[in-house]
Amino acid sequence: MPAIGRYQPGDYDNLALYRPSEGAYYIRWADEQIGRIAYGAPGDRPAPGYCETGRLTNLAVYRQQSSTFHIRRADNTVAPVVFGDGTRGDIPAVGHFQ
Repeated sequence: MPAIGRYQPGDYDNLALYRPSEGAYYIRWADEQIGRIAYGAPGDRPAPGYCETGRLTNLAVYRQQSSTFHIRRADNTVAPVVFGDGTRGDIPAVGHFQ
């Protein structure tokens, strides 16, 4: 699933995808290396975005069964945010929100 974002300092976003079967992000860095970052659980949906002050995209996933976003902050702590109703098929919309 697409998960494009600005995961490292620079002028452009990084190509990235989220593999729900693994609960992992795959990010193509500026040096063309591919990095794998395990984040989330199998079945989670990617929800990367600018969730805190800063210039980089936060890794995040949406867990439909609990209607919870799990946002990884810059200090590597996780902020769970309950929002939506996953039992009704809600799908996360990602972006730069306040």
